[in-house]
Amino acid sequence: MRQARRLGVGVAESYVSLARNSIRSRDVRNNQISSNDVRNGSLVGADFAGGQLPAGPRGATGATGSAGPAGATGQTGQDGAQGSPGISGLERVSGASLTDSSSPKTATATCPAGKRSIGTGSDIAGGQSGPFPPNELTDVVIYDIVPSSHAQVPGSVTVTA
Repeated sequence: MRQARRLGVGVAESYVSLARNSIRSRDVRNNQISSNDVRNGSLVGADFAGGQLPAGPRGATGATGSAGPAGATGQTGQDGAQGSPGISGLERVSGASLTDSSSPKTATATCPAGKRSIGTGSDIAGGQSGPFPPNELTDVVIYDIVPSSHAQVPGSVTVTA
């Protein structure tokens, strides 16, 4: 064991060898043993209280365990807010024009009572112009599609070609 004592202004050192089993439990109990009294490497993990030693490196991940039992069913949540109404009672309506050689051609499709127009479309059947027969020119085009105002009930769509 090594002790250092201050004497006046200088320092004196003395070295002491202890006989085997010369430190008694009362010496430990009175905190009279310091780290200088313990030889490096002479203590083992069991000599320390939990949490006094640093943790070692992390070990490898173990195998995945089996699945546990299913949990209980949770409570039913509150109903959500009412959504906006969808399209109900959708109907397709059409209108036809004359099938003669006069121009322009106009066709109007009118919705049933209480219904509005939500979309438009048109189609040219035949579409040939010129002297009859053989109707050699094919220059009939749709140049106007006019839906009624959204506020108008019943609604309508007019197509001109």
